[in-house]
Amino acid sequence: MKTLKTRTKKFVKVLYIIAICLLSTILGFVAYYFAVTSGTKLDIRALNLQTQNNSCIVDASGNYAFSIGGGNKTKLKDLNANTINAFVSIEDKRFYSHNGLDYYRMLGALLKNLSSGKLKEGGSTISQQLIKNTSLSRDKTINRKLKEIKLAKELEKIFTKNEILELYLNTIYFGGGCYGIKDASSYYFNKEPADLTLAESAFLAAVINAPGLYNPQTNLEGAIKRKNLVLAEMKKDGPITKEQYSSATEETLEFAYNKPNNAFIKSATQEAINLLNVTENNIANMGLKIYTNLDATLQNYLDDLIKNKNIFNAEENKNPFASIMVLDNSGTSVIAYASSNSAYNGFIKRQSGSVLKPLSVYAPALESGKIYPSSLILDEAININGYAPENADNKYHGYVSARYSLEKSLNIPAVKIMEMVSPQNSIEFLKGFGINLSSEDANLSLSLGSTKNGICDLSLSGAYATLANGGKYIKPSFITKIEDKNGIVIYKNKQESSQACSIETAYLLTDILKGTSTKGTAKRIGDMGYNVASKTGTVGLKNSNQNCDAYCVSYTTRHTILSHIYSSESPMPASVNGSTYPCFYNKFILNKLYNTSTPPDFIKPDGVVEKNIDTLIEETSHKIVLATEDTPQKLTREELFNSKFLPPDNILFNSLEIKGYIENYTMKIEVPTNKSSSYKIYRNGEEMANILGNGEIVKITDQNAIKNTLLEYFVIETNYRNEQILSNKVTIFYT
Repeated sequence: MKTLKTRTKKFVKVLYIIAICLLSTILGFVAYYFAVTSGTKLDIRALNLQTQNNSCIVDASGNYAFSIGGGNKTKLKDLNANTINAFVSIEDKRFYSHNGLDYYRMLGALLKNLSSGKLKEGGSTISQQLIKNTSLSRDKTINRKLKEIKLAKELEKIFTKNEILELYLNTIYFGGGCYGIKDASSYYFNKEPADLTLAESAFLAAVINAPGLYNPQTNLEGAIKRKNLVLAEMKKDGPITKEQYSSATEETLEFAYNKPNNAFIKSATQEAINLLNVTENNIANMGLKIYTNLDATLQNYLDDLIKNKNIFNAEENKNPFASIMVLDNSGTSVIAYASSNSAYNGFIKRQSGSVLKPLSVYAPALESGKIYPSSLILDEAININGYAPENADNKYHGYVSARYSLEKSLNIPAVKIMEMVSPQNSIEFLKGFGINLSSEDANLSLSLGSTKNGICDLSLSGAYATLANGGKYIKPSFITKIEDKNGIVIYKNKQESSQACSIETAYLLTDILKGTSTKGTAKRIGDMGYNVASKTGTVGLKNSNQNCDAYCVSYTTRHTILSHIYSSESPMPASVNGSTYPCFYNKFILNKLYNTSTPPDFIKPDGVVEKNIDTLIEETSHKIVLATEDTPQKLTREELFNSKFLPPDNILFNSLEIKGYIENYTMKIEVPTNKSSSYKIYRNGEEMANILGNGEIVKITDQNAIKNTLLEYFVIETNYRNEQILSNKVTIFYT
């Protein structure tokens, strides 16, 4: 009995301790809640009650260009019941019964977060979502969540349920640049909200969960699956019957996309989100003035160009999206950007292919003096630890110059040069151009543009603008400054610069890429009458001749243009590659930009010099050496070099003594030979004979010598060590 009493006392004591701990936790949490939320007040203006609270884009002339959020409102009474029920069923089932917080849903979210160890679920009601989208940052933190809870409860005290739902439906983001159900109904279905069918209402309720993910242009299957989930919830909750559910799930949605898809708005909005660390809805509803260097005339031209389906032939027009970006090089600011994909913006990353080669391979190699533009690389079949790339044409071209390799975008030379540079050094070098890669990219496939996460259009454009600016990098941007609703500047782009590479490297690389525009992979751009540097890139699908991405980047001293063709679902045919449609787009835009004037030429810096190289040694030894005073002019060619990295004057030994004379009215040459050596005899710089040594003096008769001319002979010996020995030169006037 005593033992039972003792156990009972211990049990009560434990319960008492647990109760004290629980009470202390609750009191502590309550104290923390009040500490965090003190001073947090509901700003009714932030709820976007009036259209003038919409943020807007301001162009380069200081004129209003676009509204972010549209400002087109609808009344809840004008919506049909199915539309209202669709949003309530999927977003907040107990909306009309709670006071702003759904404790059951919050508990479920808490359990999921505890099991995952992350703040994935928020259990947010429609009231909380309205607060989050209009009044708070996008941080997934406990402090933000507590402020959201307080403001949601205040919201419910001031507004009725229908008023809250109306505000919510008029401010939520639906993708495609649409804020509010009126704009979304018009964009997706070319309808007023009151005319939406049950299936269309369910789709709009579905897409707000993740507009990028459920974009029907890129993920129709996912969008339909999410739409059917909304319908299933409506059937379960009771607003629709089984028959209505079946009919709506079988209905084929006809999408209109009748609103111009302005990638510039989306990209500038995304940049503002990144800069201010707020949500997309915050940006739309904060009454901001976002200043840009937008060229409205050029933007309209790009929008029309993107929509012109006649550029592609019928077969090729089935798949690709197109995006075009134009930068003003003086401040690397985007002055126009268009895309045919409503889900796309300038910050989305994709594989870049060979368009990365100049930056990842050739620039660091030139910068470190490992190559000259004229350096020769053997284009041959290779296998480096199992990595065996091939050229796009599945051919090998023997010894080719670095200049030719880049103009033609050959893969094997790029891989070999990357070996000289090392992938690790390439990754470090690219940081200076604003391209940040993963450590997992430190492999030879980086030489062909293969990266783990891809690179966005904005970063690629900014990197090429760096070359146009003599190696000076300024972070590319859409925004110059942002003012809040009171006209106070809350962000200003300082356009700070850094030197990503030397001015000499930038010029040499530009000089090579000028050839790409006229005789290389971008030759469709052709001779414009002024200098344009270009690089193309194509990303192919493995084990296929089809492609998924194609680029052409072109730049002058004033502008950088990037055209990007890509497919997110079915692949593109081989005919859609960097050398075709992206080049067409770039040429159209160059003609538009310079229809009345031409850009100034690239200025050669003092550190870049013109030197003659010995083409005979280049041909025979595949090495680059400077010509000497004795080198015949016809055996020289002028090339560009960084004065810090010049080739040697001569790499040949000069000890072979030959003789030349006229005997019986015939020209004869005597060559002392060694066994195991080969000899090439040259007359006036052209090879006239090729012999093997026998250890004796060999007499060679020149049967083709032309009388009454001055003849110059010399010989190059190649010995068993592959060393090359240059003879003296014999000059004779043949009579």
